[in-house]
Amino acid sequence: SWSLIRAPRRGRATMTSNEASVPMGILERTPGVARMHVHTSDKMLSDHELGDVKTSSTLFSADGRLLACVGAENVTIYDTRSNAVLRTIACPGTIATHFSPNATFLSTYQKANASGAGDEKNLSVWRVATGEKVYACFQKSFQSAFWPYLQFSDDDAVACRAVTNEVHFFRTDDFETRATRLRVPQIALGKLSPGPNPAVATFVPEKKGIPGSVSVFPPPPRGQP
Repeated sequence: SWSLIRAPRRGRATMTSNEASVPMGILERTPGVARMHVHTSDKMLSDHELGDVKTSSTLFSADGRLLACVGAENVTIYDTRSNAVLRTIACPGTIATHFSPNATFLSTYQKANASGAGDEKNLSVWRVATGEKVYACFQKSFQSAFWPYLQFSDDDAVACRAVTNEVHFFRTDDFETRATRLRVPQIALGKLSPGPNPAVATFVPEKKGIPGSVSVFPPPPRGQP
């Protein structure tokens, strides 16, 4: 299987003598291509079974179980345990992807032009297990600092998105149900916290001499209009 190597949040990465001999999958990116290699801590052992994948960008799920590879016309999701294609999603012109914390969902952002989504909504959420599109909306502009525009709670049960003067909350088992709305006039940014009891932090910038502000709210109760 493949492993995603992560440095700890604090301090430097360390490796014991026992860990040094454990083979690990390492993803090598070159322009337009991703390639997996099997490594120990000090040398490459072999090429990976997956081989070369033509892709403009790649993304692992948080647990390293899934790998999303963006192509010109599709986003391909690989199961890193079996090295098999789990799902291929027709999504031309994709420029950003994001897995929800439990990898239940994959969010994609497409160019809002003829080479991307065209006249279709360009911010989409897909259920990984089925490839079903469960949510879509228009997102005119893209800034990598604000991505993902739709954020998920740690258990993937709730999603939220900041829009004009509001934060919208969705139950992910039924995105079609009307969003629960939190009114925040002049909101510029909203962030959902990690953890079992998420809160949402909102930022309202300075305007006409009125200082900017940061506020923290619990998500509104489910079912509240």
